[in-house]
Amino acid sequence: MTNIPHLRPTTREQVHHYFFLFSIAILVVGIPFSRFLMSLGGMLLTANWVAEGKYKEKWNAIVHNKALLVFLLLYGVHIVWLIYTFDINIGLQELLVKIPLLYLPVIFASSQKINDKELSTLLKVYLYAMVMSIVWGWLTYKIKHLPDKRNMALYISYARFAINICFSFVVAIYIAKNTDKWKQYFYIALAIFFCFSLAYAGSLTALILVIAISIICGIKWAVESSNKMAKISAIGCLLAICIFIFAWIGIKTYQYFHVDFDPQTAETSTAYGHPYTHNYSDKDIENGSYIYTYVCEEELAESWQQRSKIDFYGNDTNGFPIENTLIRYLNSKGLHKDKDGMAALTNTDIKNIENGIGNYHYTNRIGFVGRFYSTLWEINSYLSTGYAKGHSMPQRFELWKTSCQVIKEHLFFGVGTGGARHALKQKMIQNNSQLQHSDMKSHNQYLSFLVSFGVIGFLICMIAIFYPVIVQHNLPNLFKIFFIIVLIAMITEDFLGQQDGATMFAFFYSLFLFLKKE
Repeated sequence: MTNIPHLRPTTREQVHHYFFLFSIAILVVGIPFSRFLMSLGGMLLTANWVAEGKYKEKWNAIVHNKALLVFLLLYGVHIVWLIYTFDINIGLQELLVKIPLLYLPVIFASSQKINDKELSTLLKVYLYAMVMSIVWGWLTYKIKHLPDKRNMALYISYARFAINICFSFVVAIYIAKNTDKWKQYFYIALAIFFCFSLAYAGSLTALILVIAISIICGIKWAVESSNKMAKISAIGCLLAICIFIFAWIGIKTYQYFHVDFDPQTAETSTAYGHPYTHNYSDKDIENGSYIYTYVCEEELAESWQQRSKIDFYGNDTNGFPIENTLIRYLNSKGLHKDKDGMAALTNTDIKNIENGIGNYHYTNRIGFVGRFYSTLWEINSYLSTGYAKGHSMPQRFELWKTSCQVIKEHLFFGVGTGGARHALKQKMIQNNSQLQHSDMKSHNQYLSFLVSFGVIGFLICMIAIFYPVIVQHNLPNLFKIFFIIVLIAMITEDFLGQQDGATMFAFFYSLFLFLKKE
């Protein structure tokens, strides 16, 4: 790759370089914490780049950097495919959101390269900003009594917030490995903090990524270790961890779906003589029970009105019928849906039900437990009833299915930049989908590329993303792990569809490929 020729530093050049690093630091703080700071950092970078001058040298650095030119095709596709868009205004908005994919690689590739010390400082700034974002989000969640731990992501999307925590865990380990011994404990403690934060917030995707990365890195270390005893011990520990994880998932899943209900021996009336209804024909299962068995609506309605101001036939704060939420919640605790079951509920339970929480496991302090149970519920509900609205996994299934239908109809050139939402919405209306009144994209970056740009544009995007990585030599393991994290995150998210995702990807991609010294 082509670097700018070495020039004897002057005071002016030093000032511009320091301001360059300062602008990057602001942008880095913004990635996990503030879209405003992302934008401010980008504007300062651009202003400094323009004021610095040396346009001829910068032009040469750009046009002779083949990897950079190929990567810029990613943004170029978005410009060219405006020709096919349904709505030019939305297309231009998408170009604005993804502009970090243009200015960051160009500025980084045509600026003075940073050394290892400067890189380490920027990574530390990123870690401290991540800590600040997590702590501030947690305090807000606690003080305002927010109903969902995902509200801890205050200023960026929850999905990108979780991926930032995941990568911060990796960065902390990387810095710990490359710092003084006494500082290693601090950064290892930070890594543990990030791991705990993921478990608490309940992001299954990011937590699985952290576990997988840790196991892979552990295996790599064990294979390369010259100490035979350490190698055997490490492999044994990793196998034990893997067995424990798969066993826990298997046992909990079995307990969730295994039902022990015999209609021949089931009770037919409550302790007060009122009849039960047992509806198990729809196979609606949760926590090892048919949800709509042992239901006495008469006793539930009377007991509920004595405990809550919300009407029994009204809706919870999520817009779902209170009656259904109450029955699910009682079922999750193994209680009959009658007067005695209501008496067993605490005031906290009543508040949870009013807030739309249908399973007491969702209130677990360790958020990933609740998220695991909610994922099982969503999948089971979708498979048994086809209901997708309001549930993240079923919504993704519905959007992926609809995206594939749109791709078949616009196979080669897609629907154009900014046309994905319109095309998906029209197809969902045509299919009478439950999501027909929503305004969603594919929730999969690869499908989004195919919907917007067709097969031709998709291939150009893939070449733009992968080619610079393939031809670059001596890429650090930190970047390789970041790249893998993003590629996996793109399976469940339109990762580049919002400013926070586009900025995170463009920044770290450009940092390691175009700005850092080889």
